[in-house]
Amino acid sequence: MIGLEAAAREARAEGWTLWILVVAGVSLTFLLLAMVRRRLLRPMPHNPTDTTDAWAEAGRRLPLPPAEDKGPEAPDDKESS
Repeated sequence: MIGLEAAAREARAEGWTLWILVVAGVSLTFLLLAMVRRRLLRPMPHNPTDTTDAWAEAGRRLPLPPAEDKGPEAPDDKESS
């Protein structure tokens, strides 16, 4: 009986040791990835634009079709009579 209790206690200790090693390994991996990411992925410089109104800028860039000289359309009087 004493041997079974000692074996169970030893197995439990091995399980906790393995669990602590796994958690420490995952934590160190995330820490290492964060450090590498911070070192390699530097923020790009941001140059502010002088455009304050996006709709005005879109209207300025929009190509307009050529104007047609038709004038305002009037209803046809022939259809109503």
